[in-house]
Amino acid sequence: MARRRGAIPADDHPPGSDAYHMLDRRLASLSASAFPARRDAPSEVHVDSSRNTMVEGLWLIPFLALPHVFYLWLWTNPNAWIAVTGSVTRLLGGKWPADKAGQGDQACKYMATMAHLIKMIQATSVIAWFLVHSPGALTPSGVLSMPLWRLVLGATMGLLGQSLNAGIYAAIGRNGVYYGNCFGAPLGPWCSGFPFNIPGVVGRHPQYSGVLLSIWGGVLLTADEAATAAGFPQLAILWSIFYVLTGIQEQSESTDRGAASKAQ
Repeated sequence: MARRRGAIPADDHPPGSDAYHMLDRRLASLSASAFPARRDAPSEVHVDSSRNTMVEGLWLIPFLALPHVFYLWLWTNPNAWIAVTGSVTRLLGGKWPADKAGQGDQACKYMATMAHLIKMIQATSVIAWFLVHSPGALTPSGVLSMPLWRLVLGATMGLLGQSLNAGIYAAIGRNGVYYGNCFGAPLGPWCSGFPFNIPGVVGRHPQYSGVLLSIWGGVLLTADEAATAAGFPQLAILWSIFYVLTGIQEQSESTDRGAASKAQ
């Protein structure tokens, strides 16, 4: 078979071809070592997932603030609340008292109902938050997986907090707890026993002190790694601040009620 002049058959190698390929590979190796790929330019942007999760959990804040907005409005507009309760009572076919004390008592009754309803909404929102961000935290196995010191301290704080809440209800009753002083409702005698005989800020604000103990006892029992990454401790701090501000708002209640009690 004749060959065309100048053509190189596929099974033949021109002189020096092996040396040429070796030189080409050597140059490629030197180029790679001299100009390495940039390590400071990642192929994809890293996103802090914990920060995103924390931001996503902020929807709980309005539910935590809800009762405090309600309490602030009642504290600053007691007559408006009395008017609202009067309208609702008549709308439902009830008899609205003619005397101020009776109207104040009804206002306390309606406030207690609304406060319990708001608390149910708030508790449901907290449970929903955990179901979204840390489903296992509220299960018995999740709670029992906490370190022993957290179990003991959290349970102790919860029990102390609830004992303070129960104590204040027993000491001053419904009208004392639910702004009876603002509404002009009948009040019992000035109370100086438990829990008001506890020294310091706890004795001045036993109800809110009890709530704060309960909140942080709950944090110790339920804030696992997922709940912490989603920002539950930070939410608990904000929740606590709401109660502190409400306590400061109600600071004048003791002085006002003490004067009213002496006048009786």
